[in-house]
Amino acid sequence: MNDKNRKTPEFIMKMSFVVVGFIVIIAIIIGSYIWNLIFDPNHFDVNKWGNRTVFNGSIGLGGMVLGYIGVCESLKASMVGDYNKLIESFDELIKELYDSMRIVYFDQFIPWLTQRQLREKKIHHLTKHGMGRMEAEAIVDYAREDDIEIISGVRENQKEKPTSKEGKDIVRKTRDGKEVLIPAIKGTWACYVEEVLTGKICVNVGEPAYYISDTGMKDIDLTSLERPIRTGKERTESLALSFVLKIIITAGYATLIGLLAADISSGIGTAEAVWNLIARISSLTLGVLGGAFTASAYVRFLCKELKEKMSVVRDYNKFLEAGEFTPKALTDTMNERIAAWHSEENNEVPADSDILAKSQGGQNNGD
Repeated sequence: MNDKNRKTPEFIMKMSFVVVGFIVIIAIIIGSYIWNLIFDPNHFDVNKWGNRTVFNGSIGLGGMVLGYIGVCESLKASMVGDYNKLIESFDELIKELYDSMRIVYFDQFIPWLTQRQLREKKIHHLTKHGMGRMEAEAIVDYAREDDIEIISGVRENQKEKPTSKEGKDIVRKTRDGKEVLIPAIKGTWACYVEEVLTGKICVNVGEPAYYISDTGMKDIDLTSLERPIRTGKERTESLALSFVLKIIITAGYATLIGLLAADISSGIGTAEAVWNLIARISSLTLGVLGGAFTASAYVRFLCKELKEKMSVVRDYNKFLEAGEFTPKALTDTMNERIAAWHSEENNEVPADSDILAKSQGGQNNGD
C-alpha cells in the first residue's frame, strides 16, 4: 500500500473523534436555534447569535494557533521524539560529509543520480504495462522518437486504434562499433514508448543544497568555541518563549472563566451564562485539538522528509565508495569550462560526435 494512503488506527480514532465531536456540537447548536425559531421565534436574537458566533469562532481560531505552536514545538524539542533523533542523525551524517571533504562533489552526484533514476523510471513505465525488462532497457537506451513507427508498426494516423500486431526489429551500431537490437513491440505499447522518448516521463529534483540542509544545521559553520555561546542564546530564547506561551494560555483561560461572572452580572439568566461559558470553552478546546492534530501531522511530514534526505546522502556515500559514481576533479571541471568559454569566444561549433555524446550522456549505459 502507498505510504500516502496508509492510515494508522490511532490516526483513524483521532479523526473519528474530531468528526463526531464537530457533528454533535453543530447539531446541538443548530437544533437549539431551530427549536427557538419554530416554537418561540420571539426569543431568537439574531444580533446576539451573530456576536456570539464571531466571538466563539475567534476563541477557537486563537486556540488552534496556540495548540499548533505548542504541540509542534514540543514535538520538535522532545529529546525522546522521532524528530529530534532524526535531526541528530542527519546532522551527524552531514558533518561527516564536511569532515571528509566529500561535500565538494555532492553537487555532481545529484545530476548523476537524476539520470540513473530517470532511466529506471522510464524502464518501469514500460514494464508496468507488460513489456519485458530486456526490451524496455533496449528502447530506453538506444531508441529514438522516429523509431516508434518502425518497431510498433503504428503510423501517425493509426494512433487512435493501435492493434496488438508487432512492427519490425531495428539493429543499430553504437559509436564503438557494437551492434544493439531495438526490438519490435506491440502496437498497443506505442503510446507508452512515445511518452518515454518524448520526455513526458521525467524526474523532478531539488537543488543539491536542499538534500543536505535542514533547520537544525545552524551550528555547521561555527567553531567549537562559538557553539556554546549559540547554545546559551537558544536556551534563553526557548525559556522566554515558553513563559510567554504559558502566560497567554493562563490569561486566556482566566478570561473565559471571568466571563461567567460578567454574564451573570449583566442580568442574563444563570443557565444562559453557563451555556455561554461551555460554548466558549468548547470552542477553545476544539481549536486547540485541531491545532494539535495539524502540528502532529506536520512534524510527521518533517520526519519523512528528513528520512528521504538521509537516504539520498547515504546513496551518495554508497555509490562513491563502490566506485559507481566517479566525480570529476575540480581542475577538470574548470578546464572544461575554460574550453567552453574559448569555444564561445571564437564562435566555434562543437563536433557532431561531441553533441551525440552529450545527448546520450547518463542514458546509453551500453555504449
